[in-house]
Amino acid sequence: MSLLLTILGSEQSSRSIDALSKLLLGIAASCYVAGIIVVNLYLGRFGFYSLGMFRLSYIMAGFWVLGTLSVSYITIDLGFLFVAAVVRRHIHFSERILSLVGFGGGLVAFCSFVNILASLFGIVLSWSWLGISFLGVVGVWKISDQSKNLEEKKYTDLKFRAHITLEFAVAIVSLGLFVSSFARVLFGQIPANIGGGKPQLIQIVPNLESRPLFARLGLVHSVTSDSTSMGRDSAYQLVTDTLSLLIATDEGLVLLSPGRSDQSISIRRETISAVIFHHSSK
Repeated sequence: MSLLLTILGSEQSSRSIDALSKLLLGIAASCYVAGIIVVNLYLGRFGFYSLGMFRLSYIMAGFWVLGTLSVSYITIDLGFLFVAAVVRRHIHFSERILSLVGFGGGLVAFCSFVNILASLFGIVLSWSWLGISFLGVVGVWKISDQSKNLEEKKYTDLKFRAHITLEFAVAIVSLGLFVSSFARVLFGQIPANIGGGKPQLIQIVPNLESRPLFARLGLVHSVTSDSTSMGRDSAYQLVTDTLSLLIATDEGLVLLSPGRSDQSISIRRETISAVIFHHSSK
């Protein structure tokens, strides 16, 4: 124990712990910022914006978008390098052909790895995952390549400056399209229990005073009328149709409007007596 305390108390260990703390804090901050963007782009499809200062859903959403980008880049890059190295040993191709072969191997590696992850998390994959992930990878590639060029060349050459500016512009556009497409297309396919935006199926039991409001919103399904067994007030409680829950905030629940794919309804917590959650296997 004393040896462990001595090691932890050493200057080198303190620096390592400090560096690790800063790294984790940086990752959390990056996930938080990316998550705010993703969540609001996603909810914006339904006319709602989440403006709370801190929500765990932001960090989870940011983890998904940055994790998808990282996994895409690493698997495609490693697959590219592995396939290109193997092919180069046995067949003499031109650099362009070798790059195409390596890139194909990287895509196969990415698809295989992502398919395994999707099966673990219960996500239904589509070709949109590949296309959108590739947009992000292109952006990272551009930034990585041009960062190396900046180290090797002076920024005084006009042609070089124009080339670098164009490449970084392409990278920013690619990453912007990746984040936007991820929020609008992919985020809603990730189950909510692991930090995604896939709507949860619920039914709401409004309190007695909120019955007229729920009736006007068209959310009423049935009324419980067994006053003998459930009490006088509970005889007037009602259960809504099965609804899609987009997000739960501090103020209440945000639901997808029945029969509408571009509109949401915000229900305040004080109007609700109970919420029934349904398991969805889809």
